[in-house]
Amino acid sequence: MIKQLFNYISDNNLKIIYLNNQLDIVNYKKILIFNDDKIKIDCYKKNISIIGNNLTIKKLYDDEVLVEGNIKEVKWEDSYE
Repeated sequence: MIKQLFNYISDNNLKIIYLNNQLDIVNYKKILIFNDDKIKIDCYKKNISIIGNNLTIKKLYDDEVLVEGNIKEVKWEDSYE
């Protein structure tokens, strides 16, 4: 059980969960663009662009961000940084 807890705490994999117009992103690097119709997030080797209306950040931690609003599209693109 301790090994499972350690693996959970030390997990650095990108996780994305979408539910009820909320997009939860775990293990991101930084927020690149933030306005009410587009949020772009650097996730190390990929960038995630969230397109929609009335987008807000409802939760913001060092490694987790929760985006809420009328999400219409989520795009993945390679990060060249």
